[in-house]
Amino acid sequence: MMNREEEIQRIRELILRAIYSGLTEEEREELERWRGQAPRNEEVYRKLLEQRFTSGEYERYEQARSGDDWEQLRAKWRASRRRRYLSWQWMARYAAVIVLGVVLAYWFRQPEKPQRPMVVRAVQDVQPGTMKAVLELEDGVQVALGTPEVERDERLVSRGITGQDSLVRYAGKDTRPVEHHVLRVPRGGEYVLALADGTKVWLNAETELHYPSRFEGAERRVRVVGEAYFQVTKNDSCPFIVEAGEVAVRVTGTEFNVMAYAGHDRVETTLVRGGVDVMAGNAGQRLTPGMQTVYFKEAGRLESREVDTWLYTSWKEGIFEFRDFSLGEIAEQLERWYDVDIVFPNTEVSEIRFTGAVKRVKPLSFILDIIKDTRSISYRIEGKTVIIDKK
Repeated sequence: MMNREEEIQRIRELILRAIYSGLTEEEREELERWRGQAPRNEEVYRKLLEQRFTSGEYERYEQARSGDDWEQLRAKWRASRRRRYLSWQWMARYAAVIVLGVVLAYWFRQPEKPQRPMVVRAVQDVQPGTMKAVLELEDGVQVALGTPEVERDERLVSRGITGQDSLVRYAGKDTRPVEHHVLRVPRGGEYVLALADGTKVWLNAETELHYPSRFEGAERRVRVVGEAYFQVTKNDSCPFIVEAGEVAVRVTGTEFNVMAYAGHDRVETTLVRGGVDVMAGNAGQRLTPGMQTVYFKEAGRLESREVDTWLYTSWKEGIFEFRDFSLGEIAEQLERWYDVDIVFPNTEVSEIRFTGAVKRVKPLSFILDIIKDTRSISYRIEGKTVIIDKK
């Protein structure tokens, strides 16, 4: 039995790993149990994910910057300057771990009290996306998800569907007639779906998933347009098949990411755990963890390679991870998440490369400022249009 200090340390470790490196299935279940034990636990978890500091908590954050941990960080920075290459990504994560650790310990020890929002300087900016989606039912009725009211929506309750702020769940045992449903996540949104067989699907911005209300027959088949992360419940006798344009991914139980946006020239399947068979036309590839297949639409070619899976799945954990990405590639992700249009008057600027990691809950200017401070660019925000040009 853990004492209070041991519990704080354990939960702090799990939350930080959930944000920055990912959890095993057992660790994820442990964290979810803790989150469900008390409303206070969920509040702490959400605060850490979203970094919505109140004025008092922000003062605590500022105090942490001058403490011993911060001095150790600064010493590491000075030592690292002697190296030929300094990873901004490492610095950002190390600093965030220190600050989040201090804030987590602080929140655990505070009594419940009303929160006052922090006063910030008003500037033109674009806020990050939120948990939102639209569920289209068999009869064409559309239900907006992502609000507390959805829990009481009779259109869902009558079908055995449980709606929450960030997740919609289908009943595992249901005798109602099978319906065809579509879950659509717009620009500036993301959402989580728990299918009738227990499979969980994380949907990125500008994504739609077509699926049955429950699975019947010898296979479980869904169709995705956009990007989604699948955590498939194992069932050897009933394979799970994901259709993504010309590509079909066949599994029995595993975790993988599919990126299949309509306007892209390729479909990417990245395997995190288990094994999958990827098929396109007469070609097929068997993937093992840490591998990715890329289907080039125009050439009709299927290729496989080893990759760092975190680069392709960090969005699910609330992180933008860019490793030698062009600003054009980065702009595609930012456009979908912040629901903006990014313009490059000078096309050479779109080819500038950047490496870094930023939390997706940050305003758009936070990310652009980091790029601006490390690359010779300037930017301005005009409503929903962002212009990036030479400095």
